Amino acid sequence: MAQDRAKEGVRLPYVLRHFDVSYLGICAPHVWIYCVAHRAGLDFGGVVIGIPLYIALSAFMLAVMLLAWKGKAQRVAPKLDWPLAALQAAATLLLVVPLPLTGAASATAAAVAAGIGVAWLYLQWAPFYAKLDVREAIACIFCAMAVGSALKVPIDLLPPVPAAVVLMALPFVSAALARRAQRRQPPTQREPRMFYDQNPTSIPWKILFGVAAYSLIIGVIQGMPIQADYTPFWMMTSAHHGAEIAVSLCVLWWVFAKGGLLRFSSLWRAILLFTATGLFFLPVIGSAWAGWALVLISIAQTLVVMLFWTMLADVAH
Repeated sequence: MAQDRAKEGVRLPYVLRHFDVSYLGICAPHVWIYCVAHRAGLDFGGVVIGIPLYIALSAFMLAVMLLAWKGKAQRVAPKLDWPLAALQAAATLLLVVPLPLTGAASATAAAVAAGIGVAWLYLQWAPFYAKLDVREAIACIFCAMAVGSALKVPIDLLPPVPAAVVLMALPFVSAALARRAQRRQPPTQREPRMFYDQNPTSIPWKILFGVAAYSLIIGVIQGMPIQADYTPFWMMTSAHHGAEIAVSLCVLWWVFAKGGLLRFSSLWRAILLFTATGLFFLPVIGSAWAGWALVLISIAQTLVVMLFWTMLADVAH
């Protein structure tokens, strides 16, 4: 029996044995929100586009969840895919390309529209992930993390116009892949019991509150002026996303090659380790290395997103 369980632990999941590109589609909103929200070099009259973007994203998600709770979202949801993708593509153009008409007001409006659009991109994937076994979800999420991080590097380095073309296409790619993934939904083998062994039917409010508080603190820190010496952007973005690829490959190796368990507590400790290391060195490391300390915090933020999507399958069951 122990040998059978060990073989089951290292057996590749359905999504890797019957691979389809749509199983990696969640990387499209990951790539879009990073490459737009972190793109430097545009002057919007002092407007920090991340603030209205993330406020709109959060508010729209909350509104959709309330409608879903009351059972009013199911009929309307499929009709929103392409209109909101078009809205997000138009907002992307305004946020990425330095057009003469883009000022503070139009940039804020574009950020709000983009927040609504990317919120819907994430929500499109919820039905697919809610039906996955945890092993399938881990494979999809961390393979998508590796692919998405690899795509971020060349997109980050593109000039504004070609970058805008690629980023404007991502909302449509995400919607198409989400529909394809649901048509190719992997069969459910067993109910997951990875994170919530004792009471798997309860919503982990304490965990959600902890992650929300963590995200708020990180947002405040990143909004503070930090003196950092110039580092070539290609070097910074390559190291940042290369580390994310390495982390995702390590997780895939641990779970599917070694048959190890991926526990919530282990992922959360890794997130806090990256964050604490960056924050500990930030005040004392000097401006020459401050940018690299922020890279560690950014890697932790990516892991938080991966953690939430991995949890979704478990919470849904």
